[in-house]
Amino acid sequence: MEGLRERIRDRRNVLVSQSNSCIPKMVSDEPFKYAQKIFQNSLTNRPLVDKVSIIDPYILPIDLDNLTSLFGGSVNINLQIISKFKSAKSDDEKKQERKIKLIDRKKYLVKNGLFKDIDLIHTEEPMHDRYYIFWNEDVMVRVFCVGGSINQRFNDYISIIEISDKFLLSNIYSYYVRLVDNRIEFLKV
Repeated sequence: MEGLRERIRDRRNVLVSQSNSCIPKMVSDEPFKYAQKIFQNSLTNRPLVDKVSIIDPYILPIDLDNLTSLFGGSVNINLQIISKFKSAKSDDEKKQERKIKLIDRKKYLVKNGLFKDIDLIHTEEPMHDRYYIFWNEDVMVRVFCVGGSINQRFNDYISIIEISDKFLLSNIYSYYVRLVDNRIEFLKV
């Protein structure tokens, strides 16, 4: 019987190998902590990462704290957030208040050494999917597609998929360039 169990385990390991792609809530009772481990290990295993770009259409001031939990703590890393910082359903006063909160939070995190710098980029380009891109000297070294907003903290069966397909990586790079090239100065207060 022992041999059968070992063969089943070995077969399962061949069919389902552990990777950085997962649904954190499926593999842990603490999905945000599990996601933290994935991203922190990715930074640790690639010590030359000098920038992490976040492409997410919806970023709130509190999301900076969640992103700090995932990527912060190194004065060597620049965090770049590319988003639609406009609020579709809020008045101008609320938009202005939100911009001030984002900029104040950014300054606080940089001042306290959690990031080397944080660049907030508002783009006019359409956005839907979310990507976390790790860079070394302007070369993509690792890319993740994330299935939900950071404020959900991976609680809603949100997937993390590490992209390895070269064609898709090329598409993501082109998309990134398009987003950055179509930035507008929305965040000036």
